[in-house]
This record gives sequence, structure tokens and C-alpha cells, in this order.
Amino acid sequence: GAELNTIQEQLLVEGRMLIPMPELQTIMAGYRAFIPEVPRWRDRSFAAAMATKQITNRFGRVRRLLEPADKIRGISFNDPIQSTGADFINIGFIKLDKGGAGLVNQVHDNVVVLCRYGDKESVRQQILEAFSHTIPIDGRDVRVTMEVRWGESWGELQSF
Repeated sequence: GAELNTIQEQLLVEGRMLIPMPELQTIMAGYRAFIPEVPRWRDRSFAAAMATKQITNRFGRVRRLLEPADKIRGISFNDPIQSTGADFINIGFIKLDKGGAGLVNQVHDNVVVLCRYGDKESVRQQILEAFSHTIPIDGRDVRVTMEVRWGESWGELQSF
């Protein structure tokens, strides 16, 4: 597809929203003022990626960067977040598989497991244990809370 160069273009193309540039600039200025660390973190991430031509996610996975600088800017702060989330899920998948859970699929941040109705509580425990690992972020181990729901279809999911 066509390259989207601005947030305004992305909103127009993907969200079918047209926000006049002055209004969008006001919204983005408010966002940056509310969380001033984010632009600074992005700048640091980009500078480090340009200096080393690689980025590393929170689990230590390295991605070598061969793209041009304009692409590296977005990759430098998006990829570590996306790949850390993917690694978190993959570690849980491996634990579920070793535990014999009937892993079926992943849809975005959802893990789909197939089991008999009578086994749903034990499978729930397997899921909670499989995803009980933490993500190392800035010297701290951050725990991601899993919400386990069950149902006979996506439309019938309910909490335990």
C-alpha cells in the first residue's frame, strides 16, 4: 500500500477521519505535554538505533537495521514494544504446549485454547501459570495480568 507520512494521513486512510491540521497539532501538543517522556524516549531510541544499526527488545532479541533512516525512526520505538509482546506470548505458548494444553490459535493479544467443558478450570490454571512470567523493563520485572474467559464461541465468552 501507499506510504502514510503523517498521522493525519493515517487517520484519513485507516480511520476515515479528517482532522484539520491545526486541530491535530493541538491534540498532539497536548499528548506530548501530558507524557513528555515519550518524545524523549523516542529520540533516544532513534539515536541509539542509528548509532548501532540494531535494536534489542526487553528479552534480548536483536534486530539488525538495514532500512533507511526515515524507516528506522519508526522501527526504533515500535519494534521493541511489538517484539517484546510477541516474545511474552511465545514463552507462554511453549509452556502451554509442554503442559499438554490444546493450543489452537492466537488472535492479536488473545490466546485460544480448546478443552472439554469439564476441564476448563484446570486449563484456566495452566494458562495462568504459563503466562505468569515477567517482562524485564528498566531493571524491574513487570508482570502482565492475564484475563481468562471461556465460552463455546467468541460471541459467548464469559469470565470465570
